[in-house]
Amino acid sequence: MLRRFARSEGGNFAIIFGLLLVPMMGLIGTAVDYSSMLSRQSKIQTAADTALLAAARDAPSSTEFYRLTENYLAANLHGIEVEMVAKANPKNVSLTLTNDFETSFLAIIGQPQIKIEVYSEVAVDKFGRGSTDTPKYQAKELNKQLDQLEAQLLKQLHKIPPRDQEKARKQIKRQIAYLKRKASSELPCGEIHLSK
Repeated sequence: MLRRFARSEGGNFAIIFGLLLVPMMGLIGTAVDYSSMLSRQSKIQTAADTALLAAARDAPSSTEFYRLTENYLAANLHGIEVEMVAKANPKNVSLTLTNDFETSFLAIIGQPQIKIEVYSEVAVDKFGRGSTDTPKYQAKELNKQLDQLEAQLLKQLHKIPPRDQEKARKQIKRQIAYLKRKASSELPCGEIHLSK
């Protein structure tokens, strides 16, 4: 009876199936996660393209472009949280969106998130010419804001020791002057980082 039991091959399929079940389920889970991630990426890419085209068409200035892009994205993404980096230049506008996709099956093996990043760019010949958002207008607005910041900082000088106040006053004035010069030379290009 022992010899017959040792030679018996019945039930091998069940053992082999049991051993292969774990890697098979892992592969199926990976396929499901990957498929869901691609679907999310496609949805974000479509939203980015749509929002960028609509905002570039409708925005009269680069400042308005940022606001419209954010609004169009919110309307198209329906609860998907993304980080947005929008850029508006005289020749093109671009949009980069990133999203952390939460995995289900891959989380079991230590991969709880996959970073999704999409990029979209549209050529325009619009911003920086003939709008209220020209570099000259931007510099004027920014100079006004920098003047307000300088006044606020100078008001706070009484909080530091008297021996350091004059040194701090000179440093504030020097930094504000530097920022004004830098702003007037670099304002034709805009960039904004938003989290939505």
